[in-house]
Amino acid sequence: MAGNIVKIKALKYPNLPHYEWEGEILQISSDYVLVKSKPGRQLIHHTKNAVFTINNTSLEYFSLKEWFTAAMEIDEGNIVSYYCNVAKPCLLNNSVLSFIDLDLDLVRKKE
Repeated sequence: MAGNIVKIKALKYPNLPHYEWEGEILQISSDYVLVKSKPGRQLIHHTKNAVFTINNTSLEYFSLKEWFTAAMEIDEGNIVSYYCNVAKPCLLNNSVLSFIDLDLDLVRKKE
């Protein structure tokens, strides 16, 4: 399944649409899915009723067993931020990867 495009859906508890975007599966195992999202992708933000264009690359780790997701934003080859969601374990169903965001985040930006 590596190389396939996956739609990533973040949901609010209990199962309400929050935001979504697409990325490319780099690696998949029984424990996690590793995704690369490219610059220029559209982030559909259901909660804000808006669409944003994301202009950097990100590497994203989605745990299928643990209660978190993690991402690194990369700009011109440098990591510019880290983002970790406390979330229920992710579900991969065909080409849709979803998780329930529990609204606890850790964000670290390059200073």
